[in-house]
Amino acid sequence: LELAGATIINDCYNSNPRALDSMVDALAAMGQRNGEPARRHIVIAGEMLELGATGDDLHRRSGTHMAERHVDFVLGVRGAARYMVEAAREQGVSAEFVETPAEAGEWLAHEVHPGDVVLLKASRGVKLEQALEVWKSSLQAAAKGL
Repeated sequence: LELAGATIINDCYNSNPRALDSMVDALAAMGQRNGEPARRHIVIAGEMLELGATGDDLHRRSGTHMAERHVDFVLGVRGAARYMVEAAREQGVSAEFVETPAEAGEWLAHEVHPGDVVLLKASRGVKLEQALEVWKSSLQAAAKGL
């Protein structure tokens, strides 16, 4: 999917630490776009649900993995995703946390630029696809001059 000149990888259906880390690896491997280097690699990662007592630590490990793969920015969405953000920040990655997918959509509308490559990944219960809907609505409103 391409939106506002950015490449979007929409994987909002399900998430667990192994799946998230694999998608981050794939994102990190995406270095070229039309012969040009990708501008930034951005991960919008929602909370991974049903991880049990080790969930906070597993989120931290994923944040560290993102830093190891040189992700440029991490936006954590909801709940335990804050631990991903903390771990990424501790490793020097720019990162923010928001509580809702709608807030993530607003962030996308204001912060993503042409050439960026954006991964959206979350457990189904987070409803992260709403972030894309908010972003698309913002783009439509801007096109209409609203």
